[in-house]
Amino acid sequence: MKGKRNLALTIAAIMLTSLLLIGLAACNPATTDSGGSGATAAPAPGTTDSSGSTGGDTAPGSDLPYAYDPGKNVTLEIMGWNNPGTVRALEAVNELFTAEYPSINVELNLVDTNTWPQFSGTKLTTRDWDIMMGNGTNPILDFVYLTDGSTGSDGQSWIRVLNEGHSLDITDMPFVDNWNKSAVETGMSYNGRVYMLTTGFISINGIFYNKDMFAANGWSVPNTWAEFAALCAAIREAGYSPMTGAGGDSWPVGMMMNNFIDTMEPDPMAFSRGLWERTRRWDDPGGLAIAERIAEYLSFYEEGYLGLDYASANGRFIAGLVPMIAAGSWDGIDFDRDCDFEFGYFPFPGDEAKTYPLLGRYDMSYHAAPYSANLNEVLLWMDFLSRPEVYKIYADLQGMVPTMDGVVLSDRFSQSINHLTGDLAFSYQRMHQNPEGMDWWGWQEGLWWYIATGDQTAQESAAEAADAWERAMDALDAALGG
Repeated sequence: MKGKRNLALTIAAIMLTSLLLIGLAACNPATTDSGGSGATAAPAPGTTDSSGSTGGDTAPGSDLPYAYDPGKNVTLEIMGWNNPGTVRALEAVNELFTAEYPSINVELNLVDTNTWPQFSGTKLTTRDWDIMMGNGTNPILDFVYLTDGSTGSDGQSWIRVLNEGHSLDITDMPFVDNWNKSAVETGMSYNGRVYMLTTGFISINGIFYNKDMFAANGWSVPNTWAEFAALCAAIREAGYSPMTGAGGDSWPVGMMMNNFIDTMEPDPMAFSRGLWERTRRWDDPGGLAIAERIAEYLSFYEEGYLGLDYASANGRFIAGLVPMIAAGSWDGIDFDRDCDFEFGYFPFPGDEAKTYPLLGRYDMSYHAAPYSANLNEVLLWMDFLSRPEVYKIYADLQGMVPTMDGVVLSDRFSQSINHLTGDLAFSYQRMHQNPEGMDWWGWQEGLWWYIATGDQTAQESAAEAADAWERAMDALDAALGG
């Protein structure tokens, strides 16, 4: 797709925004006026207030368990981490929301990703928030256990948030029906109940490529790993480095390591279970084959990539200096804006000659605090985001694969991968959890570093990862008296 954001798209967005400001009142929840600013917040749906009513103020003729009170001035807090695309999307939605509900202001309380675990833990303890960002639901890892004695799915942090009562059950909220049924079941639910609105799916197993360079040099998109290796050799023969990546930031390259388990292991979940049950090791024959392929893959990167940060690596692809970059699908919206050449995206190939599906995870979900003093207004916000015309604006700015039927993103990159989005599946990244206390080098997103720096061979790195895993498991079992 050509770079430079389409002017017509910008004009259309402005027109749609204007129409929303003027016309969305027709589909609002009914409005009630309490006659003052001291109205008591609505109880959680399914609970009963002192008057015996259930689920909040509902206007006559309305069956919604929430309603707008123009006499109540409220500031909602959305806490989360700083993700540029999502911030753009939230700012646009919040501006529209406040235009429609003038007495409700929405503020973003955001921190960087490194600070998020401590920040969110404190906020959950103090219960001082209204809406919280999350990453959607993940596969249930019933083989995981922790030193505090919790086992199975209880050991997963996202499930702990639910079990500890930090996320409102929104199963019976009418706006849930607006979302894709499969996304609701696999990306928003736990034990058959819905606890969040999950607004996108991201792929982490794709490679962006410069179509103009491919066409000029007669290169073809590979369908197998052997074809990919041959392509990289041909690119080198033409005088280019095959690909770049943000090795200096580590995670953009590290997350790609999951793809080798996804494409080389017949059952990635069984591989994860095997690590926990000690029937598999990173240096067993299958694990060693993965490490060796990682070493081959890393040899395709350009010289100096270990010193590149995220923006610099993306900038080199945008500038046309390298023909490929392995990156998450979320980068597509920025490439669509900034690249002056046609580009495409293909899933990581494996040994089989087939089109591999997009693999990744659900991302950017929103939880309602069941103990919020502003729960009525929180539900109004969720209802507003769930309107297709509002979600379309949000999704266009966020740049993830939509989780609402009938919503297709406006950028050409997203339209170009629509044929790949019908078979979304979880990446191994979402099937893996480290035992407590394991050092960073003992798993798939860490073991690549020593290979990349030349400090270890693939065999040595696999052995290092296996030993780190065993040490952590030994310590875990010892803590549990095993």
